[in-house]
Amino acid sequence: MTDQKSSLRVVVGNNERDTVMLDFDLVPFEEVRYWCFRAYRWFKLWGFLILESSAEERMVEGAYKSVLDIWRRSSYHAVFDRPVSWKRNIQVLDWVANESHLPKLIDYALMQGIKGSATLRMSCKPEKGKIKPPPTEVFSWGDQSHQIAKYWATNRVIQKIVADRDRETQRRRTRADVLVS
Repeated sequence: MTDQKSSLRVVVGNNERDTVMLDFDLVPFEEVRYWCFRAYRWFKLWGFLILESSAEERMVEGAYKSVLDIWRRSSYHAVFDRPVSWKRNIQVLDWVANESHLPKLIDYALMQGIKGSATLRMSCKPEKGKIKPPPTEVFSWGDQSHQIAKYWATNRVIQKIVADRDRETQRRRTRADVLVS
C-alpha cells in the first residue's frame, strides 16, 4: 500500500456474466495456481490470468530471537479466457469454492450468485488512510485472446478515467491554492 492520496473515493470493478472470475483472499500463491489449473483443465477454460490484488508485509520475530522474518500474505484474482454462460460461470465458481473449502471463496461465490454477475476490483482501494494499488499480473497460462483481452481492455479504460479524474482534481487544487495566495 502507498501513502498517496487519491481523489477517487470509490472502488471501481469489472462486472461480468460471461467471464469466469475468482477472488482468492489471503490464499498462498501456489494454492491459487493449483485451483486455477484444476478449473482450467476440468472445465476446458482455454487459459487464465492470476493477479495480485493486495499484499501485506510485516516483520515478525522468527524462530531465533535475533532473526526477524518477513511475513507476507496476499490476495489474488483469477480471470479465465473462455466465454461461458452465466449458468456455467456459477458452476465453475461453485465447483472451485466447494472443492477448495476456502471460506472467503465460498462467501464470494454465494454473493456473486445472489448478485447475478461476477465482479473483481480494478482500481485503487482507499483503506485506513492508505491506498491499495490496482491488481497486478503475476502469472498467466494458455490462451489470453478472448475474455482476458476483454478484461485488459476494460482495465485500460478504467485506469484512464481514474488518471484523468486525478489530473483534473490536482489542477483544481492548484488553481484553488493560487486564488488563496
